[in-house]
Amino acid sequence: MSKMSEKEKQALQLDEEEIEILEAFEEGKLEKIDMSEDEIEDLKIAARETLSENNRISVRIPERDLRKIKERAQVNGIPYQFLITAVLHQYAEGKISAAL
Repeated sequence: MSKMSEKEKQALQLDEEEIEILEAFEEGKLEKIDMSEDEIEDLKIAARETLSENNRISVRIPERDLRKIKERAQVNGIPYQFLITAVLHQYAEGKISAAL
């Protein structure tokens, strides 16, 4: 696979994080992770719902927590917003619980 030119990246209107992900992919730095069928299905559902009608909210997150979320998302090769949405979806569906 050939690398995209800067002009092609701009045409896609990628944000800074998406450009970093694309470049990591082009450089072969991303690795496939093993997931169960249930995990894959959860991510597919979250992806479909991400593309469906959504409501925007603003949430204040401590800088330290956001940095850790971004690091974990990068390790798993996914955008951090997707990770946050997936976790919230799993919580909403009762698949995970929160210790408050």
